[in-house]
Amino acid sequence: MPYDAPCPSCGASVTVRSPFANTAPCPQCRSTLWLGKGRVEAGPKMSAPAPALSGLWVGAQGKLRGRPFTVVGRARYRYGRGFWDEWFLQDSDGKLVWLSEDEGEFCVETERALKRKVPPFDKVQAGSVIELWDFRFTVEEKDSAVLESGEGELPFKAVPGEALPYLDGSLAEGTATLEYDEDGPRLFAGDWLALPDLEVERRAAPRQALSISCPSCGGTLALRLADEAEMAVCEYCGSRLDVRKKPYTALGSMLRAGPKLPGLRVGLSGRLRGVNYEIVGRLRYRDITP
Repeated sequence: MPYDAPCPSCGASVTVRSPFANTAPCPQCRSTLWLGKGRVEAGPKMSAPAPALSGLWVGAQGKLRGRPFTVVGRARYRYGRGFWDEWFLQDSDGKLVWLSEDEGEFCVETERALKRKVPPFDKVQAGSVIELWDFRFTVEEKDSAVLESGEGELPFKAVPGEALPYLDGSLAEGTATLEYDEDGPRLFAGDWLALPDLEVERRAAPRQALSISCPSCGGTLALRLADEAEMAVCEYCGSRLDVRKKPYTALGSMLRAGPKLPGLRVGLSGRLRGVNYEIVGRLRYRDITP
């Protein structure tokens, strides 16, 4: 059953919907809430990941191999070759399911109990075989990832920047991952998912943009992500605007991003890999590597 928790930072009431949640975001001040038994702590603020290429989002509903689910949260981990997303799903029976997304591939994972002591992380190498009660875990990759960002409710205490040593490998019946977190090793067994096995509802129609006035020049701007945006740039005078709360304030100016790319502009709508998107902003980065 959903319940309300007070945000220690701003006092706002935060509705927590999943019984598994140990981390939840405050929609008012964007603080991270750590949920414990009978207490709520304010953790560091955590940025939200960029939209996933798969088109999944927190709050989406669909079917996984015919079983209804709701996406409750997402964590993004960065490692040497890039990043992957861990989607936290709750099925129609209230059970927890992890859906891992990496470079367009999906793996369904569930936690399995460890009935035998696992060797320390520094004692294991790629190619090692670990005896785990009545099955064997063959280590294929040893690495460490960092929790880069997250959104929604998560079933663990999310600390941005925290390292997560892990072992990827296989069991007789599929893939598996051993994660070494602060509570000790945890085993997640899974198998790769075929795209027809994942059905996701279409996003609702795009929200209407909110019209605001630039406090510097008075120009009228269209704020397309009024609930999520933290900063906007005035298209008339180039002022950077803090739009997290009213009254909006100017933070200084920003250089224009330069000529628009052919066929792309802010406000344009289109489809990318079968998912509808709208361009709401643009940043230009310069590589200063010698």
